[in-house]
Amino acid sequence: MKKIVHLHTDPKFFYDVSSYQNKLFENEIIVLGKDINVKNINIPVTIFDPINEDIEIIINFISNFDAVVIANLTPFNKKLVLKIPKKVKIFWRFFGYELYSTRLDLMLSDTSIKASKNDYGLESTGIKKVVNSLWTKLIFFLKSYKYHRKIDYILLFSSEEYEFLNKHWSFIPKFLRLPLYNGLEYKFLVKENNFILGNSRSIFNNHLNLIDIVKKKDAGFNIKMFLSYGPEKNYYQNLSNEIAEIPYIDKITDFMTSQDFTNIYEKSSALVMNAYRQMALGNIFIAIQNNCKIYLSSKNPIKSWLEKNGLKIFSIEQFEEDYNDGNLFLTDEDARNNISKFNEIYANYNVDMFCKKINEILN
Repeated sequence: MKKIVHLHTDPKFFYDVSSYQNKLFENEIIVLGKDINVKNINIPVTIFDPINEDIEIIINFISNFDAVVIANLTPFNKKLVLKIPKKVKIFWRFFGYELYSTRLDLMLSDTSIKASKNDYGLESTGIKKVVNSLWTKLIFFLKSYKYHRKIDYILLFSSEEYEFLNKHWSFIPKFLRLPLYNGLEYKFLVKENNFILGNSRSIFNNHLNLIDIVKKKDAGFNIKMFLSYGPEKNYYQNLSNEIAEIPYIDKITDFMTSQDFTNIYEKSSALVMNAYRQMALGNIFIAIQNNCKIYLSSKNPIKSWLEKNGLKIFSIEQFEEDYNDGNLFLTDEDARNNISKFNEIYANYNVDMFCKKINEILN
């Protein structure tokens, strides 16, 4: 039996270990950080304080395992990567921000860049903009080489996202596909004239382009915006000012219970996200489960992935037309199709298949 240790800094993502709970493996979690709640975890957990602990103590602990799965490649985790012995296979559970934050020029609309008021140094134009872009790429190239070459595999749900990463970044490790956590069951839901716009305060949502659409007309929908987390920089201040002028936007700034959060999806007709990158994948899955009409940017590789697997996904351009026509409801046929196609993805590549691939790599 192979031993796998999972490196985490945020308990919200402990659930990811469920993909490895197989008779082939013995799993354990390392938590980097003090005062993190690790109750109700059914596998061993060891806590290290990365501020005060000697990094060599953590490395010695990891050295007792056959593999380490690193959730989120933080600056401290990069230091660990460079010191982990070669005998320990390194798997990078990619969350997105680690790379996407280094190419905001690809991730943000012109409207978002303008609203950020140069918080991210993106307002340059002409030759200066080209030079800044080339400099950013060079710096990333030099910094990423030394630790990306040490990582054996990057874990993603779709090859479409992997192709996107390879197109814009250097030294991306080999691709290993992640399995979906579970299948879905169709249920009939009565929808209200509500829809969800974005997933957080993050500038990656490019909310303002959508706000420009909805502020032109009250189409009879109440708009739910989850704004409980994310930076509160100039972009968010501009977003807040825009929202304040629109009475049919419900600004949700408090964290909700899981059940209250799901209840909103059950009643909402649609989920509209203008991110150019993979993000809030869990929200998208909840939207599929709850028969929401899903609108994603055509730049987002997740839209391509879902569509190639037969799900009915709509573009942001289509959203503008549908909003003005009051047509933000998914047909029952499309809802059933999306559940069915999602379940095909789940069935065709399940946790056991994923664990078998991991075991083959470790052997």
